[in-house]
Amino acid sequence: MASCTTQTSTCKECRNGVAKCTGCGKQYCISHFTAHRQELVGRMGEIGQIHDELLYNLEQENLMSELTSCIEDWKHESNKQIESTAKQALQDLQTWFNQMKYHFKKDLKELSESLKSRQESNNYAEKELDEWMRKLLQMRQMIKKPPLIDIVEDKTCKSIHMIKVVDRSIPETATSAHHIKLMTMTEVQELAKQPGRCVIVINNKVYDVTKFVDEHPGGEEILEEHNGRDATCAFEDVGHSSDAREQMGAYLIGQLHKRVLP
Repeated sequence: MASCTTQTSTCKECRNGVAKCTGCGKQYCISHFTAHRQELVGRMGEIGQIHDELLYNLEQENLMSELTSCIEDWKHESNKQIESTAKQALQDLQTWFNQMKYHFKKDLKELSESLKSRQESNNYAEKELDEWMRKLLQMRQMIKKPPLIDIVEDKTCKSIHMIKVVDRSIPETATSAHHIKLMTMTEVQELAKQPGRCVIVINNKVYDVTKFVDEHPGGEEILEEHNGRDATCAFEDVGHSSDAREQMGAYLIGQLHKRVLP
């Protein structure tokens, strides 16, 4: 906040200074100090406006519209590929069925002629009857459940790639090396109770720093003090380097469920 402090130096604007702004440290006369103060009021109004806009935008349903659109586009393209593949599979199945039906009709025609001939001549015995029955039952079973046809996954086809939502605040090395699970603060505290274990929370991320305690440049006491607790403030107050933040990825074991933050 800008405040007026009487000085004997000159004004930044007119060289007739009688006051100093304790905020920026510059000298002003009374009139120019008032104008300077109005400028600060204007900037405060601008900050307030941006704040209100951000708060309003957070409540809008289209906040994730761009990312949602990416997912919908992927679904649309994937469905097109699935529909195309399904259409081709149905055509292949129909072609096979038509061929099977052709051969079955041919076999049934030959069997019908044999049956008709033997009935007319009354020349058949148990052996012929058993053979005809065997053939008929075999064809009925093949129609009911074709033994030579099946629907399988084509593992050589990689046209559809699965998608996932990635939290860029988690280093890629961490996500590739560990399974990042959603955890509650109670679960964190239970882990921290295990003998010799040190588990802390920083920016909603859960880190198992058990193997890092002895190597910590700031000493093991600060880590042990925050074992099973949120250490975000202590971590940020120190001002860790980008290298230190990247190194944290090696100890990441989970994401804290935001609804259960203490």
